[in-house]
Amino acid sequence: MATSLLWRNASLAARRLVSRQICRRTVPSPSTSLLKTPVLATRFKSSFSNDANKGASASLLLQAQAELDLESTDEEALGFNGFQISINGAQAILTRMHGNEEVKVELNLNAYSDMLEDELDDDDDDDNVEETRNKPFFLPSFTVTFTKKSGISLVVRCSVETSDYDDEEGWGNLSITNVSVVPKGGTTDQYEADTQYLSDELMDSINDYMEDRKINQTFAQELLEFYDNFERKAHTQFLKDLKSFAQS
Repeated sequence: MATSLLWRNASLAARRLVSRQICRRTVPSPSTSLLKTPVLATRFKSSFSNDANKGASASLLLQAQAELDLESTDEEALGFNGFQISINGAQAILTRMHGNEEVKVELNLNAYSDMLEDELDDDDDDDNVEETRNKPFFLPSFTVTFTKKSGISLVVRCSVETSDYDDEEGWGNLSITNVSVVPKGGTTDQYEADTQYLSDELMDSINDYMEDRKINQTFAQELLEFYDNFERKAHTQFLKDLKSFAQS
């Protein structure tokens, strides 16, 4: 399962380097060589700014296309077993029913933990750095809301963490950070209890409640797969939008 999450086998820096090299080989400087000719200098002086702008757009266009070429062409449909999915930009909402209770999972691609730089040490050897770079770059945070028929909700803020790079089963460790109770018609300004200050007994009860609704370690692993697929599609769309901007 962890293997399917490693969809980028090279670091983002390496990917950018490859695409920059492509652009450097194919996008010339805007008319600067022509300006070396005295007869043409006056003619190009007034149009240099326009040529530079065109050159910048061409470079942006080629850069976006170069990175698109590095993306997978597989069009795997977004899916999550047992959940209905709603996508709005970078936000995904997963919903399903548990008896008379609604279970809603919300995640946003723009809300993540960037753990790559923290894990890289200047003293690490090349093999260790490469192994670390081949791990997923971002670990998602998300919110699970359990809403009873009465309208009152239990809101649990979670994250997916890892404790051991060498253990593939370590990926997908579900961690609860905050818990709140929202009355019917209530706002998101409710007090949120920090779980590190809750008793072990209370946390066990919360964990059991979530486990009964299948929000557990298995769910966390599946969520990472969904997140990976979702982020891949969003990044591809970003590059396409960037191309459209450069062409406009």
